[in-house]
Amino acid sequence: MPGIVEFPQVVQGAMAAYGDIFANECQRRHFAEYLTGLMVAERKTVLGINSEFAQTTDQSCLNRFLTDAEWDAGVLNERRLGELQRDPSTRYRPYIWASDFEPTRATISPRKSR
Repeated sequence: MPGIVEFPQVVQGAMAAYGDIFANECQRRHFAEYLTGLMVAERKTVLGINSEFAQTTDQSCLNRFLTDAEWDAGVLNERRLGELQRDPSTRYRPYIWASDFEPTRATISPRKSR
């Protein structure tokens, strides 16, 4: 029996951060449904995600959002990666592997022009 009646707070936060990437409220809602479904649905398919919600549209709407809707996943991903880089606990820090599998922090410096 469907049980999701509202989006989790983490999804509501994502909607605030990424909602402007989508053209309209329907796309924003489908984005939130998809994120919620990936977190809580037992079956991570469009039908499985859609069937978890107490009130939703037909599963074909979510499918069209994922396959046909005009939104740029690259823009969303760039913004997501930018947020991860701003947080010291999730920032990417390259490592150079030395002998015996001991990681050493890499220092990246700009190339000098000749």
